[in-house]
Amino acid sequence: IDTLDMNYGDTRAWLQKGQGYDIIEGFVEGADMFMIKLSEFGLGNSLDADEVINSDTITANANHAQFIYEGDTGYLWFDENGTTAGGLTLVATLSGASLTGNSIGVNDFELA
Repeated sequence: IDTLDMNYGDTRAWLQKGQGYDIIEGFVEGADMFMIKLSEFGLGNSLDADEVINSDTITANANHAQFIYEGDTGYLWFDENGTTAGGLTLVATLSGASLTGNSIGVNDFELA
């Protein structure tokens, strides 16, 4: 578990699958970014809108891999198999985040 302080402005948080989860403090939407390597998460050549969803019940909305932001807890999950049972991995917890509508989207990710 790593703790990342995002309170320095325009900061990147590198998220990795299989490395435990990160505690991300002070994430500001529109300034800070989550950085991911698509191939590490099995996501193809781009990150599409249906691969980043918001759900307070950690519920996938399609039968493919996707990030799920649980806004009521601040947990960011990666679900490698969508609506099939299992496959959830906690990749980050957000603390003190400034998010529009308490949700995240594709524009909050930078691709490596």
